[in-house]
Amino acid sequence: MAAYYWDMEAAFDSSGGRLNDWFGDEEPVTRLIFDRAGRVHAANVCNSLDWNYSTHGSKAIRFTPSKGVTLMACRGELMLRQERMYAEIPKIRRYALEASASSTAQRLTLFLADGGKWQFTEQATPQTRYGHPGRNIELEIALDLVPCQPGASNACEHARCDGIEIRRRAWVAGIY
Repeated sequence: MAAYYWDMEAAFDSSGGRLNDWFGDEEPVTRLIFDRAGRVHAANVCNSLDWNYSTHGSKAIRFTPSKGVTLMACRGELMLRQERMYAEIPKIRRYALEASASSTAQRLTLFLADGGKWQFTEQATPQTRYGHPGRNIELEIALDLVPCQPGASNACEHARCDGIEIRRRAWVAGIY
């Protein structure tokens, strides 16, 4: 599980009904990030949520709290995600890892104590995709506002960047 990020694609209640309130137009999907040291982090919830996890055989999993929760104020949707995740994840005892029906990606299903389930789709980590953990870089970009078409009024403008230069690799490209 540590080779991928896991993005929530569906959530179901105990009767199989889809729980659409996990998904909103304004927020990114909930993501679980497992590491090889037995820790898991929930991203795209209100605050930082972390647990330790251990698997037993091919289907049993157990989550235990690893540290406290930060207490940042958030909009209702994210706070709801956090409260549900914090309450339910320690109760999970089973998981399934299988090929997704809609793509070649794997699907992780976590089975909740009340009979519900959460389904996640893999997203490659930088380590999986590039063979190294990746690194953060800072970019400073100067944009010009230009008319959408030559001769158009200023009511229609778009941003233009004439070039990006990455000195370390001596690569220069013009982008419009």
